Amino acid sequence: MPVVTIKIKNLERVLSKLGRHEDVVRRHIANAINRGLADIRQETIPITPRKTGNLRSSYDRGGTKFATPRKLIGEFGPNLAVAPYATFVHNLHPLGGRYKNPTTAGTLPRFLEEGAIRAIPKVDSRFKKALENITKDLSA
Repeated sequence: MPVVTIKIKNLERVLSKLGRHEDVVRRHIANAINRGLADIRQETIPITPRKTGNLRSSYDRGGTKFATPRKLIGEFGPNLAVAPYATFVHNLHPLGGRYKNPTTAGTLPRFLEEGAIRAIPKVDSRFKKALENITKDLSA
C-alpha cells in the first residue's frame, strides 16, 4: 500500500521553543495538513479506477484520517478493508504508465502516488498560507 507522507522539518523543535504560542501554530499547521489532504484527494479521485466504485468510495469510508492540533498527522488513502485487492492490482503497473484496457477513461496506475505528485504545488501553498496566518496571529 503506498503511503503519502508530508514532513515538516524540525517541527517539534520549533514548537517546543514557541512556549505559550504553540497552540496557535499547531492549529494552523493542522489546518494546512487537512487542506493538503483535500488537495491530494481532489487530484486522486479522477484518476482512481472505478469498476465497482468500492475503491473510490473507500477514501471516505475510513481511508482518510484528519490532523488535529494535538496530533499533527493526517492520512489519505483507500480503506484496505473495503478494497484490498484493487489497490494491490493497480500498484503492479509503473508510475505514469497507462492501462491497456482501463475500466474508466483517464484512470492511471499508482493513482495515489500520481495524485500526491500533482497536488504538491497546492500543498506547498497551503503551508505558505499557514505560515502567513501564524505570523499574523502572533503579531496581533
